[in-house]
Amino acid sequence: PSNSSAASDVYKRQERIFQDHREALENSRFILDDCNLELPLGKPIFPDYSLPEGQTPFSRLSNLCFEGLRRRYHPVTREASGRLKKELGVIEKLGFTDYFLFVHEITKLAADLNIPTIGRGSGASSIVAYALGITQADPIKYDIPFERFLHVRRKDMPDLDVDICWLKRDDLIERIYETYGASRVAMVATHNTFRLRSAFREVAKAFGLPNETVNRMSKRLPHSSGQTTLDAVTESRADSFARCGRDTLERICEMAERIRGFPRHLGVHCGGLVIGDKPLDNYVPLERAGKGIVITQYEKDAIEQIGLVKMDFLGNHGLTIRDE
Repeated sequence: PSNSSAASDVYKRQERIFQDHREALENSRFILDDCNLELPLGKPIFPDYSLPEGQTPFSRLSNLCFEGLRRRYHPVTREASGRLKKELGVIEKLGFTDYFLFVHEITKLAADLNIPTIGRGSGASSIVAYALGITQADPIKYDIPFERFLHVRRKDMPDLDVDICWLKRDDLIERIYETYGASRVAMVATHNTFRLRSAFREVAKAFGLPNETVNRMSKRLPHSSGQTTLDAVTESRADSFARCGRDTLERICEMAERIRGFPRHLGVHCGGLVIGDKPLDNYVPLERAGKGIVITQYEKDAIEQIGLVKMDFLGNHGLTIRDE
């Protein structure tokens, strides 16, 4: 805080050091005093959606589920309705009502575009997902327990995996941008890190080795390995390494070993996408990827920690073949 004694001492030292740069000092203090970042971790953030008048999110989800149950079962059995009520109770207690409405909205967008989708994984054990049309496996017929997907003691966000027709996946993503607004939608990044070969390449270039030599040497190395960089280089027995000189080679290997595992650059998650209730730059730093799409600078785990809900839109060739 600017009024604390510690901050006051810092300001006095700054005034002595930067006495000839008063304007720069005042600007830096303005920025410092105006910085106040608070991230409300642990609270899920869902996109806005309209509700019929007089309905709450839970009543809306219940109505959709019981409508779907009547389409799925002829007639609706006591076992099916009892299972549905039980699941809805758990979902409401855990605060995941909005999540199921959100996934239902996305699959409905796909259906409107005649894009085949199918839910899979542990989500297929939910009769709520089955009634909403997200999954196609009857959990009662196949005796799949709901707890395989969601348990009352579970606190993390459920994960409904939804596969999409491979050829039409981009059409659905484009419709999502149009529906929710480009400023509220982004693909999720991956953090690509230095591995054995890439770490060696970058350090060797920094030491001034010609690109041709670096390329020739790198091809002799594995992309990744449990070995140290020096052991992998020694084992390769390439003439190019010998010509570098032992001392230089050891220095390159030592430095390469130190940066292995460090972040190298951002990639794009194979299917992860997030949608916010307001522009995403309120929650996460963004950047434009090489292909022109906007991606988050946080990877999937950090995205979930700040509350944004990631949904995986995975292209599935099998759905495309069946559709054709």
